[in-house]
Amino acid sequence: LPTEIIIQTLEHIDDKRDLLTACLVSNLFSVISTPLLYRKLEINVSDIPLEQQDKLFKTMETHRISLLVTTVIVTLSKVQLMCPRWLTRHAKCICDGYDKKLGDAISSMTNLRVLDFDCNLCCIRYP
Repeated sequence: LPTEIIIQTLEHIDDKRDLLTACLVSNLFSVISTPLLYRKLEINVSDIPLEQQDKLFKTMETHRISLLVTTVIVTLSKVQLMCPRWLTRHAKCICDGYDKKLGDAISSMTNLRVLDFDCNLCCIRYP
């Protein structure tokens, strides 16, 4: 098939698992599918085990990934009671640690156009 038809076909795939599978088909499919896979990140931190959260944030910061992202949707809620080790003991609340990690990752996304951030981690309200 011509490359243009492959691109048109892959652009209609919404399921991330299907795009990931397409990345494994061939080098051509990988080159086409990878930007589609990372252009929109939807992250619910409560769905990610604590030991994998730091790895996720570091991956989001990598130059190759950060350039592909145009939309980020983050939900922080119902986080397990034990704090990840990268949260500082001097933080006012758990939100401070997530602010730092997510801020570092998001600031590296130069093509970011949409940011939707929903945080329900603590009850501290700032005026």
